[in-house]
Amino acid sequence: MRNLVIFLAAALITSSAICADNNQSAEQTPPPMKKGDELKSIIILEALGSRGTGGIFIGFNSENKEMVSVKTLFSDLAKETIYKRQFKREAITFRKLNHPNIIGYVDSGFDKGRYFIATEFVKGKTLADLVVGGKGLPVGIVLKIMSKVSDGVAHSHDKRILHCDLRPQNIMVTTEGFVKIIDFGNAKKIGAMAFIDPKSCLRNPRYSSPEQNQGQKLDERSDLYCLGLLFFELLTGRRALYGSSLLEITAFQMGSLFPQPSKLNNKISPDLDKLVMKLLEKDPNNRYKSAAALIDDIKAIHQD
Repeated sequence: MRNLVIFLAAALITSSAICADNNQSAEQTPPPMKKGDELKSIIILEALGSRGTGGIFIGFNSENKEMVSVKTLFSDLAKETIYKRQFKREAITFRKLNHPNIIGYVDSGFDKGRYFIATEFVKGKTLADLVVGGKGLPVGIVLKIMSKVSDGVAHSHDKRILHCDLRPQNIMVTTEGFVKIIDFGNAKKIGAMAFIDPKSCLRNPRYSSPEQNQGQKLDERSDLYCLGLLFFELLTGRRALYGSSLLEITAFQMGSLFPQPSKLNNKISPDLDKLVMKLLEKDPNNRYKSAAALIDDIKAIHQD
């Protein structure tokens, strides 16, 4: 933990999820959010920008006297049923999850013309911020991070939930060294069919399994493939998948062989090579069967 904290540069990021939580109408466009505005028990303190489909804010929860991260759904998207349905599903997902490696749910709903969700407030950097300049992270750091991410994914799978969007932008390492999965906007039930309509699925195909990119039925092994993509990028400093469209990315994914990570980083052991390549198998039957089995192998490699 101490090495992970030392590795992080100081930065402030907040994260949250978004939801629609009741049947009130969002037809009236509310004015822009500003300092002092309230959403139920939450007082807005600062606007930080935007993420995905909404604005990001720092807030203060007057009920428990704690800082929170708040994301509001953009007003134009709040008028579209497909987005409202997706956000409501995300809120339901967050309520089912309670794990130290998943961002904590605080509240959600529709208030004063806005759909919102509030989560615990954390400071840190996303994995996308940490992997810069085409350089991977130290192997020991990667193993620590991915062990924690896999723990969070295992908890999600225990609740019959697939994340379906495990990309660097959705994983945060806090300034205290904790690892948090921060977004469940594309989560699905285990056994659901992937939906590749770009209007309703905001995931990035460069961080998706072959099953996702081809609109097939999904199970735990789909998320495990995505963990392999994360592993590859953190270790080598480069993405595993390339292409400018879903078609190009899927063709590359199914027609190309990934290089062993050690070919790009000579500090990677044969056992870690084997672990990553097993996660990235095109055929789900050849991958790890569960996040728990993956975690066992990560820990074994890390102890060597």
